[in-house]
Amino acid sequence: MGSSNFEVNLPSLFGKKMLANFELDSKFFEFSEYFLIDSYLINCTVEIEKKNAFWQLDLALSGSVKTYCDRCGDPLVLSLHGLETYFLKKEIDDNSQSHNIIYLNHTAEPVNLEGVIKEAIFFLIPRTKKHKTNECNPEAIEKLEFYQKGNSKNTLSDHLKRKLKK
Repeated sequence: MGSSNFEVNLPSLFGKKMLANFELDSKFFEFSEYFLIDSYLINCTVEIEKKNAFWQLDLALSGSVKTYCDRCGDPLVLSLHGLETYFLKKEIDDNSQSHNIIYLNHTAEPVNLEGVIKEAIFFLIPRTKKHKTNECNPEAIEKLEFYQKGNSKNTLSDHLKRKLKK
């Protein structure tokens, strides 16, 4: 997917809205360094409304991501849903520390939303991806419990270190 597919024109009149819809799949993330994700299927709806001195950008994201459970290592499908609001301004304010304000160059028309969409999706994916406790692979959980039992010296990492020293 080319980045030009995510360029939108900002509404120029106060109160006007612009709507766009994007179907995102694995091609959208093919150059991503987040390699533990097998595939994506996400619907992204963008609404931009002209306010007095800025534009309000609302992103509605919903879909699923195929990855692996951090606990048992089995395949896992995560359902993603989220709403993000950003504010687009055509001025430079170096004092602002807000994460949801995007400053635009005065000549930036149309606006490319590819980076904003990728960032919003990245923050929707949980840091720890795991099944519900009763849905994990029981054999893997049993092995984990075996290596975590008893003495803190008897951990999986210590076991692996001993094996590597041989």
